[in-house]
Amino acid sequence: MWIVTDDHCLAPVGVPGEIWIAGEGLARGYVNDAQATEMAFVDVPESLRLFTDQTRMYKTGDLACRDREGRLIYAGRNDHQVKINAFRIDTSEVENHLLAHHEIAAAHVAGYQAGEQTKLAAWVILEQQPELWPSVAEFYVYDDVLYGAMANDEARNAVYSAAFRRYLKDKVVLEIGPGSEAILSRLAVQAGAKKVYAIELLEETYRKATEKVKSLGLEEKIEIIHADIRQAVLPEPADWCISEIIGGIGGSEGAAKLINSCRHLLKDPSHMLPMRTLTSLAAVSLDHDMLYAGFSPIASHYITQIFESNGQPFDLRLCIKNLPQQAVISDYGVFEDLDYTQPVPPEATHETRLSITQAAPLSGLICWLQLYVDQDNYLDSLFADKSWLPVYIPLFDGQTKTVAPGDELILQIERRLCDNGLNPDFYITGQLQQSNGESTAIDCHSLHQSHHFRDSEFYRRVFPEHQTGVILEKPALQATSIQEYLIDRLPHYSVPHLINLVDSFPLTVNGKVDQSRLPLPETTGSEPVPLSGTMEQEIARIWQQVLSVSQISAEDNFFALGGDSISAIRVVAGLSEVNISLDTRDIFLNPTIAQLALVADKHRSETIDQGIVSGTFPLSPVQRWAFSTFGDQAFWFNQNCMLHAAGRLNENSLTQAFTHLLAHHDLLRAQIHRHNDAYVCHIGGEVVFRLETSDQRKVTEIDEMDTACFNQWQSGFCSEQPLFRVILIHLKEHDVLLMLASHLIIDTVSWRIILTDLTTLLTDAHAQLPSKTKLPSKTDSYGRWSQHVMQLKSDSSVMHQLHHDHWKSLAELSHTTSTHHCGRTAGTSRSHTFCIDNTLVAALTEQLAQTPYQTEHVYLTALGRALQSLTGHQEHLITMEGHGRSGLPADKVRLNISRTVGWFTCFYPFRLKNQPDDAATLQQLAAEAGEITEPGLAYMLCRWAENDAQYQFTPQVSFNYLGDFSQHQSSASADLRLDLDVPGLAQHPDMPCEHELDWLMLREAAGLMVTISCGQQYSDEQIQQMVSLFKDSLIKLTEYLTCYHESHSETSSFDIDITNEELDSIFD
Repeated sequence: MWIVTDDHCLAPVGVPGEIWIAGEGLARGYVNDAQATEMAFVDVPESLRLFTDQTRMYKTGDLACRDREGRLIYAGRNDHQVKINAFRIDTSEVENHLLAHHEIAAAHVAGYQAGEQTKLAAWVILEQQPELWPSVAEFYVYDDVLYGAMANDEARNAVYSAAFRRYLKDKVVLEIGPGSEAILSRLAVQAGAKKVYAIELLEETYRKATEKVKSLGLEEKIEIIHADIRQAVLPEPADWCISEIIGGIGGSEGAAKLINSCRHLLKDPSHMLPMRTLTSLAAVSLDHDMLYAGFSPIASHYITQIFESNGQPFDLRLCIKNLPQQAVISDYGVFEDLDYTQPVPPEATHETRLSITQAAPLSGLICWLQLYVDQDNYLDSLFADKSWLPVYIPLFDGQTKTVAPGDELILQIERRLCDNGLNPDFYITGQLQQSNGESTAIDCHSLHQSHHFRDSEFYRRVFPEHQTGVILEKPALQATSIQEYLIDRLPHYSVPHLINLVDSFPLTVNGKVDQSRLPLPETTGSEPVPLSGTMEQEIARIWQQVLSVSQISAEDNFFALGGDSISAIRVVAGLSEVNISLDTRDIFLNPTIAQLALVADKHRSETIDQGIVSGTFPLSPVQRWAFSTFGDQAFWFNQNCMLHAAGRLNENSLTQAFTHLLAHHDLLRAQIHRHNDAYVCHIGGEVVFRLETSDQRKVTEIDEMDTACFNQWQSGFCSEQPLFRVILIHLKEHDVLLMLASHLIIDTVSWRIILTDLTTLLTDAHAQLPSKTKLPSKTDSYGRWSQHVMQLKSDSSVMHQLHHDHWKSLAELSHTTSTHHCGRTAGTSRSHTFCIDNTLVAALTEQLAQTPYQTEHVYLTALGRALQSLTGHQEHLITMEGHGRSGLPADKVRLNISRTVGWFTCFYPFRLKNQPDDAATLQQLAAEAGEITEPGLAYMLCRWAENDAQYQFTPQVSFNYLGDFSQHQSSASADLRLDLDVPGLAQHPDMPCEHELDWLMLREAAGLMVTISCGQQYSDEQIQQMVSLFKDSLIKLTEYLTCYHESHSETSSFDIDITNEELDSIFD
């Protein structure tokens, strides 16, 4: 056996070549296939005759190389054939069948390694067929997806950047409507602008844009102003105005009036970029039946938002995505031409003519944007399919008219402002004059916001009556459908095991498909295992809801699908709804559905009483710690949040909702008071709720209020008083719902539960269904749990397994290594908040899903590197916090508190030791973190039950990752926005701080929010440098995790000492 290069020489070590074989048993050729024999069976080349006395050799078509140890590394086939389960398959034949499918534009078929097996996969690019989209530009439905698409539109950004470099250096710039990404403002700064004032109308977009600018460190250059451009005031006159308030029809967003309204803010009112938008017009021939097939899920999403914002459906302006060039059947005319360098008339009428250039059925008109940022930097959007889609105007009420070259459309186009006085409506009249003498009248329109729905045959077909609602979604071509298609046309062994739908193929420098870069999901290592039995199906249903995945196999790993400790709590809560009592530890130990189902079958629980719980109960370990550390100051130790309403809130609905909430979550009615020289928790049986109100109509935003007002509210909790308050604040134009809770009765997981249930209650109240609202079932009560934990202190079978020696050693370590004295209080602390961009966090999260590590492991690794830069030490003892809702391994009583409101948090010491590089630190940290199950509860029970002094530790740093709140921020309610940044002091100003540094992190919609609290001994520059190193470490860890996944997906090498059967699998 030889490895031969293309020039018929033996391949050196590490150089790939084709495997050739020779020997006495070599066949003479293929039977009845002279052509194949001639290609594969060759005379021994002169260059190889020194190495064999044979005269004939066989070229196997298999590629391989040898490593330095002499092992053979197989590298695949050099032709279009692959051997699967002893069947040799021609991949080009499979590709040809795929290409015969009318919805498939391109296909590539190849073998891939799934463990020790070779399997067949197909990568498919779907045909880009014309489809309808809403004209989103003219409605307030822009989100991170749309803004992200604009940010990544390289052609659009390039023409803006070129013009900006020409005009904006050292200039003061005004931007109208920066959006959440403030893209044009950033491009202006890159072009050398001295200052940019960006006016944003929408409050949520203003907030995101402000956060974006701050996260990039551009707040000195870019000032985001929340205002209507028509009433805006600038601190100084601007030299230039930049904007992108344009749609597929240039003026559809109201650019004419908005740009006219800001000219007085400029030194020279003609200084506008873009200088002009020209909307062109052409006749098109489109298959309406294809358009009637339905909307894509993403298009349907935006149409739903537009309809909801309007209050009812209507015949909205529609665009065409994937417009084929051959659909255009005329020359071009002018639909709208706006010159922004001079005042633009908001209404106008003109005539245009279109000459038909090819014979076809005429279906309608297409309008598209030609953007002139200046006279030299120009973009035609007709076939770009990026930031602007062409607008479609159907003719003949959805019918078609056959036309021929020489026919002419003579059109009068009138632009009129719609009812809102801002956005234009367009009315088109005229006639189609054909060379055969026939004339057909034209009378149609394109309206911003029609007062009718299904008013024409076209719109009745676009929005047909059907059971699923007013929007018909088009079923997308799925992998299973493609497999079914191939089963009817190919032998079963030629049907690809895996179908991947991709947007494009990665190519080599020679223009061929780069096999090594084709995407393969991690789950391809084994066959999908179907679910069996009702228990597996029940677990799969809950996983699908929690993890937002559609297809689940019985052997899928919970954490590989994106699960974490918080989502594990939600799974446990979901299982409790069907009387299955598990805790999160069960999911960590049994991460597949098949494994978890075996455990779940053994833990079917008794039905938990859903009635009101009342009585007097002992404090939890963390509550006892709070009072022993802070005394009565512990009452002023709060966790709060606000919900910003779009307008006014109904006080009756709020009172009903919170009354229901207090009845369901018993600890929200709790009071804590002294009894026999000890604090106890008393929960009343009567549900009494009082909604407090505060009239602040003199101010527009919450941050304009006097902080002293919030401090007064925050300090209001005390013994024998309710520890949960709700204050409805009436601002000038909208309401804010302030929820104040003493930390003694609530934690972060509890807030998630409360916000979810409150959303349900308010949604049903809005729909006038409050009496029918059914919240998820209660889990075990706080009272039962606290009594059970009290009993655990006396249970020797549990206590002796709590790792006492481990905790004592860490306490001793802190006594010998700690020299710090914090000395700060809540009132003297300084807080620094940073936002790490969501792009990095999303990339990190994506890579984590394919590794054994958890989010907290990565953040701790980065924290260790950041702390080393501050202290010069490689090792730090830190305070960690856990949710405390998992049971101890030795505890035979399995209580379920996954949906119970209370303060269950537990803290514990953790030694964070840096290794030479971040990857090694992550590996070591993950190993150590997994050694003790539920470390927080184990440590606090030890400290509580034994001599406190043996377990006390004095760490320098605390670390607390609260989890992902981005979903709550984006989906809490269409009318309510979650805000965790409540003004005022959440703690008593004299409350002592135990650490020199407190790291608090949570993920919000904008990214990872990092809040560092410290004393005066650290400068702002030191904190900034520490956070910068933290971010750099996250970037390196993301790269490492990417490499980790790729390295664990590669096919391993094998020794040359292999059997005849294995040789046959290579050579045949």
